[in-house]
Amino acid sequence: MKTILLACSAGVSTTMLVRDMRVVAKNKGIACEIEAKDVGEAKRMLDHVDLLILSPQVRHEASIIHNLKPELPVYVMEMKDYGALNSEKILENALNLLED
Repeated sequence: MKTILLACSAGVSTTMLVRDMRVVAKNKGIACEIEAKDVGEAKRMLDHVDLLILSPQVRHEASIIHNLKPELPVYVMEMKDYGALNSEKILENALNLLED
């Protein structure tokens, strides 16, 4: 089972998105764990996740995280998908990264 972690500046705005992504994953029969944390907590969890998704407001953290754990795929959400809470599109992009 893959573990996907979403990170934003405070961990609050991604909570709704995670809830919706879990529903989408369940409806599609995709076995994965999806969590949301603030970016500071996310950095402490890098060894325990298969993919990190960053919200647009913390996109600058991508290079820092890459330096901390180069093998970890990091995906920065598009602002339009984040703003619209397009959980299906964000999950689809995440799963495509995990397949590569």
